[in-house]
Order: sequence, then C-alpha cells, then structure tokens
Amino acid sequence: MINFLLNSKEGVDILGLERGVPLSKAAVTYLTEDGVIKADDPAVSGLKLAQSLPTALPVSPYFDDPQIVAQFGTTLQYIDYGKKSVEEAAEDFQRQTDRILRRAMR
Repeated sequence: MINFLLNSKEGVDILGLERGVPLSKAAVTYLTEDGVIKADDPAVSGLKLAQSLPTALPVSPYFDDPQIVAQFGTTLQYIDYGKKSVEEAAEDFQRQTDRILRRAMR
C-alpha cells in the first residue's frame, strides 16, 4: 500500500503535493511530467538546496573532548534555530572552545 501511494503513478496522482514535494524519484518524475511540480517553485528550490548540502560531517580524532562535542552541538542548534548567523556562531564556537582548551591544558 505504501509503495503504491509513494511510487505508482495512480498513488502519486492521488497524493499530489498534499504532503509537500515527495522524496521519491518516481513521484517527482510523474509530478514534473504532469506539470504539478515546477522548477521555479520555492518548495522545489528549497528541497534541491537541502539535498545539495553535505550529509556527513567528518570528525577529527582530536575532537573527542566531550565539552567541545557538546559546544559543537549547541553551535549547530543556534544556527538551525536562527538565533545566530553562521559568522556569529563560528566566532562564539572558537571563543568557547579556546576557553575549554585553556582549562584543559592547565
């Protein structure tokens, strides 16, 4: 049933864009051919932008300090929730991690 709704032409026609732009390549193909999905649609542009972002963050073996890992997560949340710009978050991350490292090296 799920495969029918997400990947078959009939199921995709029924759902359309009710739940946003589908992630199924088959569904996107069907809806694009039918003219339901247009390249200039902001939702499509946003999805393409999100899909172009890196999906894995390489982590240095030197990045094991739990306080630094926690600070990294906090910094990402500030960016994700729009509380800080990337530049502000980067400056804050550097300041906080320098403080953590200074305390660790005492």
